[in-house]
Amino acid sequence: DMDVEVVSMKEAGIHADIVEDGNSFEENAEIKAKTICEMTGEITLADDSGLEIDYLNKEPGIYSARYMGEDTSYRIKNGNLIQRLEGVPDEKRTARFVCAVAAAFPDGTVKTVRETMEGRIGYEEKGENGFGYDPIFYLPEYGCTSAELSMEEKNKISHRGKALRAIETPAKGKTRFHLRFSDGSIAHAEKVVLAVGGRGVSAVDTSSVISCELTRPVLGPLATDSRITRQLNNIRVKCAVSLERSGSLVAREEGELLFRDYGVSGVCVFNLSRFACEGDVLSIDFLPHMSAADRDAWLFARRKHLSARLGENGQIAAEDVLRGAMLPQVAQVLCKCEAIDSARPLSKKDVLALSRVIGGLRLTVRGIGDAKQCQVSRGGLSIAAFDPQTMEAVRASGLFAAGEALDVDAPCGGYNLHWAWSSGLLAGVSAARSAVSADGEGEGE
Repeated sequence: DMDVEVVSMKEAGIHADIVEDGNSFEENAEIKAKTICEMTGEITLADDSGLEIDYLNKEPGIYSARYMGEDTSYRIKNGNLIQRLEGVPDEKRTARFVCAVAAAFPDGTVKTVRETMEGRIGYEEKGENGFGYDPIFYLPEYGCTSAELSMEEKNKISHRGKALRAIETPAKGKTRFHLRFSDGSIAHAEKVVLAVGGRGVSAVDTSSVISCELTRPVLGPLATDSRITRQLNNIRVKCAVSLERSGSLVAREEGELLFRDYGVSGVCVFNLSRFACEGDVLSIDFLPHMSAADRDAWLFARRKHLSARLGENGQIAAEDVLRGAMLPQVAQVLCKCEAIDSARPLSKKDVLALSRVIGGLRLTVRGIGDAKQCQVSRGGLSIAAFDPQTMEAVRASGLFAAGEALDVDAPCGGYNLHWAWSSGLLAGVSAARSAVSADGEGEGE
């Protein structure tokens, strides 16, 4: 520990035109730190940061500040990047903020660290709290952009905050692990069990030994095109829901669906949210146990039967054909989707159109409806990196993990709770036995 005063270049009265001609964030950070350290003879911290977009070959990268010209507003820069990614699906919009921090010492020593904040590029600017590229940098595990985070939240997970914390040298000792907490305190341990939630695992740096899949909230409601769903807000129906992507079936669930003003909810939707991506389509089948041909035949037979008994001049309206088969509000919305006047006689063309929409009301997924309602996170540390008999990391002796820290999730039904309890019990017992064994006291119980 050192008693130091931290001052900026401006506060120190230092004016320097530093040429950042390095080929990486690390090189540019070192150039700045060494230049000022040589000028002042004082310990100097400097950083270099930027945005890397995988689909654009890591652009804008080290040229992030100069992208499209330093005088170009970030609103224009952000709009340009969104335009360049037009039509690119979520899974290919991955990106990261990178920060390299260099500490230069008067004896010529230079220490450099690199940290990232992983996410993806959104489809529009959102948020007012950030700057630069923050409004288009979407964080799936938070369900918002970097510009929508509070300053406290951002400082905990940001690339720059992590890099500044990492540049400090941990206290010396024989312990294998050095843990820095959000309040700045440091703890040391021989054995560590990671049992953090979905958000917490992204703040733990294990990248050197264990890959970590970006986390996002799942088992929750889905936001969709709300023009239809808000007309049915709080109405429940029994149905089958198919999740489709580019015309192919991804998953299918049967059960109760709850319409919400922002989209859809219910257990079947929760389960589908594990696989859903923005741009996917939900197809709702209100008569899931009928084939398309059976559904057509049923509607024609029902129209004929009811027209003979209830119709005027042998004709009957759509709302009467569907009465008793589904709620009136649902019937009206389905008719509206096919431009059918529910109060007028139902033609043969109308019957076929109504059959199609009953068998497949289509809603476009916009993302998670409410991240706070999600029950678990998808993503986390690779399960392949851990011994299933002990939950200990294969390449990091003494590190154990359990629950949401690992990339394991399951549908509704208690499976996720069972995984959390059983993996936590196994990791805890294994860590304790390993610690006792290391002390030479045998395996213990």
